[in-house]
Amino acid sequence: MRLSLTLLFVLAVSACSAQPPAAKPPIVQAVVRAAGLQGRIMWIDGTANLDNLNTREKMADVMERCRRAGINIVVMDVKPLIGETMYPSKVARQITKYDGKDYDPEYDYLAVALQEGRKRGLEVYAAINVFSEGHKLVGRGLAYDKPEWQAITYNADRTVVTPEGAYPVASSINTLPPAGGMSVYTSDAGSAKTPRPNETYSVIVRDSVQATFPAAGLENGPVPIPAGGCLLVGDGAAGDWMADKLRPGVRVRWEAGVRFANMVQTPAERVSVFINPILR
Repeated sequence: MRLSLTLLFVLAVSACSAQPPAAKPPIVQAVVRAAGLQGRIMWIDGTANLDNLNTREKMADVMERCRRAGINIVVMDVKPLIGETMYPSKVARQITKYDGKDYDPEYDYLAVALQEGRKRGLEVYAAINVFSEGHKLVGRGLAYDKPEWQAITYNADRTVVTPEGAYPVASSINTLPPAGGMSVYTSDAGSAKTPRPNETYSVIVRDSVQATFPAAGLENGPVPIPAGGCLLVGDGAAGDWMADKLRPGVRVRWEAGVRFANMVQTPAERVSVFINPILR
């Protein structure tokens, strides 16, 4: 009996001290790596890198860095959201000015990228933004020149109503409020929201305001989103309205209407101005 117990103890200790086998990579990854077929891709945004790639020397430097880092595929964004191309095109305007800076119309960004990438054995692909023909942050693009081409959106106009007044709420939920505007967060966004400067918050449960407070002093802690309720978030002037009208205990109600609008007048789409793809 003593021998059996000793043997059992030794086996148990051996089992506990044994190192687990090293994890092996999936067979497909191993085969692809061995055959040199892995795609290690670098995406290069267009307008964000205009100043970084506006000469052949700069393009060559970036391609060389990609090669040294083991990148083997480079995807060049050559028709950004603004709808203008970064190469001479027979059907679209070429970017020659952006964010107050001029760019050489004779410089073919795409051709230079292909040449410098292929010199280094890199595959280079061109990416275009389809149907986006304008950029709201710069207020420019073909969609601005031809507003009748813009896609039409169906919008819900929400309003929070109190006994002392009403204020419009952004149509999309769980998104940052527009400048000077208001948005609503529900528990679908999680249990809390990270505070941002210049914001004001109202916690609402069963259509009753529980608390209203500014972001000041909350930098080190999240703002709770109540389960079964919502968190109103106001920026700037909207926050001032909330501080005045949404005091604890105030009852609120919600109103909604619908409207059609073109893309420029659609706040839920903050950057791109899409056009209707079936225009003739």
